[in-house]
Amino acid sequence: MPTKINSYTLPKETKNEMIDVIGKSIRSKTEHGFKLCLDKKDNNIRPGKLCKGKKCYIETAEFECKENEKPVGVFHTHLKTLNPSVSDLAIGYSNDMNCIGNYEGIRCFKRKREGFDALEYAEIRLVENKENFMRWELDRLEAKEITYKEYKEEEEKYKKEINRLVDSYFRVINITK
Repeated sequence: MPTKINSYTLPKETKNEMIDVIGKSIRSKTEHGFKLCLDKKDNNIRPGKLCKGKKCYIETAEFECKENEKPVGVFHTHLKTLNPSVSDLAIGYSNDMNCIGNYEGIRCFKRKREGFDALEYAEIRLVENKENFMRWELDRLEAKEITYKEYKEEEEKYKKEINRLVDSYFRVINITK
């Protein structure tokens, strides 16, 4: 059954492709993804070129749509969670939508505002510094420079920031398999 996302339709075939990519990601233990491309003729979302492994950084030109299609988002897998990083939110905001899939299912983060707002985007990008800080904190935890409790306290602050951004700027859509 197709899924409506605002004026777009996510057809069963595209959903099945997402599910197949989740399986590939689980088997290979690497993230996979593709651009979500709107077929202008029927308003259906189609998968773009598959990107996988270490080359799969969503901000690269690896993700593409066909010439007669309009990019409307990104789909990629996470190995552990359906929750987005701040980078995922920034990419989702600039692309209108970011969908994440894993063994739990598929969750899309659709920008609430129809048009791009530079101030909202800037706020999301500012919080990205916290994401880099969390990587540094994890390194410090592994080097035993901070305690597990200290790390968890910082992680909770980071999660609250992500939740605030999601609540403020995104509509969350859970897609059933």
